[in-house]
Amino acid sequence: YIDNASGAHKDSLTKIKYLDVRNAYCIPRVATRVAGIGITGIAFNTINNIMPQATADYINYVANQSLSTSIAIGATYKLTIQRDATSVFDAINRDVYIDWNEDGSFSGPGETVLKDSNSTSQSYTAKVTVPKTAKVGATVMRVATNLNIYPNLPCGQNQFGAYQDYRVYVTPYNIVPV
Repeated sequence: YIDNASGAHKDSLTKIKYLDVRNAYCIPRVATRVAGIGITGIAFNTINNIMPQATADYINYVANQSLSTSIAIGATYKLTIQRDATSVFDAINRDVYIDWNEDGSFSGPGETVLKDSNSTSQSYTAKVTVPKTAKVGATVMRVATNLNIYPNLPCGQNQFGAYQDYRVYVTPYNIVPV
């Protein structure tokens, strides 16, 4: 037992921790919601979200853990976007972005992971490979749709369509060979 009541013991230990705060993600907007140009389904690894179309121009599912997924660096996953099959009137552009470097934007190299242009199909599927340069941790996947004559802007404002954000957890490669 050591008593330091006299103040004779001057040993101390200072620990410093740094908190990395990234920029907040922009909140995209859509000028006009139109039937047939929105999003009715997203499937990506364990995310399988079916919803009514054109209920909002932007829906943020990031805080909904049941609509998040973990993906491993170097692995490939199927990504599918759907729209209402009964409302397919106009060709659309579909884009999906993942913030691989976790800097709060979708403009880094390879962050556009799906691009479907001038499409009249009800759904579109692409394969997404997690790059070896992806930062391990929590990030955001953004889904965007717009009328075919307008490009999707990751931070909006899109003229038509919809946006949705999802939480994605990037993990080290941990898939056991078969």
